Amino acid sequence: MKEARAREKEFFTSNAAYADLQNIGTGYLAEKLSQHLINEIMKNLPSISQYIDQNIVKLESELKALGGDLKYGRGSMLHLILTLCHKLEKAFAK
Repeated sequence: MKEARAREKEFFTSNAAYADLQNIGTGYLAEKLSQHLINEIMKNLPSISQYIDQNIVKLESELKALGGDLKYGRGSMLHLILTLCHKLEKAFAK
């Protein structure tokens, strides 16, 4: 990469059409694009944060409506699933 940048710099400095220009080359382009990306992220960060917060609230209320968070181990979850399946089977049999 260093070699490619050095050849690029040599090209621009030795070519009369570009020798007087300062803002040229991939290094300058990368710097400008990075700054643009940072600016866009900073500009959109509040709306992204708000979107995440809104969805957290929505999903937490959905989870609560479904019975809340399962703070059990794997065995307890399996037992719960089997119990619910058994209840469903009984309800279906009626």
